[in-house]
Amino acid sequence: MSHTPFQGSFFRGLASSSQWRRILPFAALAVVFLTLYQHTGLKLKESEMYERNDVFFRTDTQRAFNDMVGERTGSRGRTSVHPIFVMSHQPVGALLTDYYRTKPRMKKLEATKLASIAMTSAAGTGTVLFIYATLLAMGIFTLRAVLFSAMLGASATQMFFSSAPETYIFSSLGLAAVAFCAVRSRTGNVWFQTASVYAVGCLTSNLVPVALWCTARHWLGWPGWWKLIRRVALSLLLTIGLLIVLSVIQKWIYPKAAYFFVPSSALDEVGWLYWENLKTPFTTVRILMQHLWLSNIIGPEPVLQTFMDKPMASIEQGYWATFQPAWALYFVWSLLLLAAASSLLSKATYTAPFLAALGCLAFNFFFHSVFGNDRMLYSADWTIFSVISVAWGFEVFLKRVPAMARASTAVLALLVFAVMFHNWRFLDKILAVVQSGS
Repeated sequence: MSHTPFQGSFFRGLASSSQWRRILPFAALAVVFLTLYQHTGLKLKESEMYERNDVFFRTDTQRAFNDMVGERTGSRGRTSVHPIFVMSHQPVGALLTDYYRTKPRMKKLEATKLASIAMTSAAGTGTVLFIYATLLAMGIFTLRAVLFSAMLGASATQMFFSSAPETYIFSSLGLAAVAFCAVRSRTGNVWFQTASVYAVGCLTSNLVPVALWCTARHWLGWPGWWKLIRRVALSLLLTIGLLIVLSVIQKWIYPKAAYFFVPSSALDEVGWLYWENLKTPFTTVRILMQHLWLSNIIGPEPVLQTFMDKPMASIEQGYWATFQPAWALYFVWSLLLLAAASSLLSKATYTAPFLAALGCLAFNFFFHSVFGNDRMLYSADWTIFSVISVAWGFEVFLKRVPAMARASTAVLALLVFAVMFHNWRFLDKILAVVQSGS
């Protein structure tokens, strides 16, 4: 059969190229999780979370919803700790709202809800893709990189925050982009700096994880101690400087926004410090460890709490009875955790990216031992690092015990599907808990 030279060279190039093998996992993850999060967003859409805060896990869903899709001149609470979140997302929310309102008989409130779902589902999908690219750049086998990224995507934390209007899935997206830019040495400083500004612009405490990943980025080329310290310091100063400028611009565009860099903004956060947690150290440590490694991945049974005289779903305490119904999933996941933890005895485990991920987990552990009360609220900021740590530790384990590679990878694949189904039902349960208290 005859063909033109252009057609022949084009199709032969496709057939002989390895690009498809690189693109297909990204495409598959994007399609699966964008579709999943759209549906989970619709599942939660009829709850009260758009009308009030503290429906689930003390989340500020109403505040974030207004920041994402509200009017430009509307109230802008907590911009002191989410410095440029409004400016980064409200224009996108306004465009999406206008798009949905072009549909027949679409009311504005319905259009704004759909716009927020589109934004959170896109941010959640982007987080999964960045973590997949990060795991590949770290040297993890492609199939296991796909599966651990899918485990992140199917996790209770990721499924909830990719479905509900909150700042934390965007914060997670920024940190995932920072991790990728840090690990992929060919990525230019401009991209790393852009990701850093976005991550800290979504949440000020992200400055610490950004500093850790910036250290890992420059450590990989090892410029020497003095140059390393100087480069990290300059990067952080540039991030803060750009945020100050953007915050001033945001204040001009959104008159009711607040500056994050004035002392009164920091004092506003004192009320979120819970020093009494230190009076019960064993309970605090147990809760934090559960939220770092278990509850954030596989959602336990939610319980009803009353907060501000309104019903709220919570998994904060995590008593044994709330884990027991899904004991089989926790058991298999714990085996993977133990396999990964066994690699801590191997020198090969301690790469710069792994240490950066562990550093982020350590920071969140100590910070949230006194900051905040319902730790599920903040779990999107550390779940990506939990997955990175486990994925890398598990990869090192399989290099030491290659005979277990196929069987353990198959178990991981089955666990991902089981966790996805479980956490789909977990969202039903948190809805049911709130509705039972109304």
